Amino acid sequence: PDDVFGQIGQAYVHAIQGKYPEALEFALQAQQQQPDYWEVCEILGFLPGQRRIGLAGAENPLYDPDPALGYMTRGIALRDDLPRMRVKRATLLLQMNRSDEVGADLDRALELEPQNANAWNLLGVLRRHQRRLEEAVAAYSQALALNPARVDYAFNRAWVYLELGKVAEALADYDRFLSVMPDHPTAL
Repeated sequence: PDDVFGQIGQAYVHAIQGKYPEALEFALQAQQQQPDYWEVCEILGFLPGQRRIGLAGAENPLYDPDPALGYMTRGIALRDDLPRMRVKRATLLLQMNRSDEVGADLDRALELEPQNANAWNLLGVLRRHQRRLEEAVAAYSQALALNPARVDYAFNRAWVYLELGKVAEALADYDRFLSVMPDHPTAL
């Protein structure tokens, strides 16, 4: 495609298929046309910002978090009103072990979109990392209330329940997770 929107679309299609080098080619073409477009920054931050790709979780050959963070930050500067950009940057910062910078992004994402289950889940991850375990449970619970189909949120909450010594609650969440993911490597 010759237009920036078509190139961004092709970049996402190739990324979903796990074809990150091809996706990057389309994203770079889009950048040549509109370097200061927020969606160009988003895709250029997304592609090298994912440690694992595809359903199989293969290593991402493009993984390079520092430039990814730069693109995400630039995209947010261009469009501060998009919660998904904040959530993606928060995810990247957590992967980079820079949890002290995550809170502001999640606060802003939840201010913009209080029903964002992924942001609530990430807040749970952050609170667990900060050892604020009761707040982590509350955040995971909110994520699950908003999106009950995401059993990975129950899995995350199960670990916090274990840390709190709430074994019955942990087992209930773990059973919920295994009911959908019976072949997960943690299955007994």
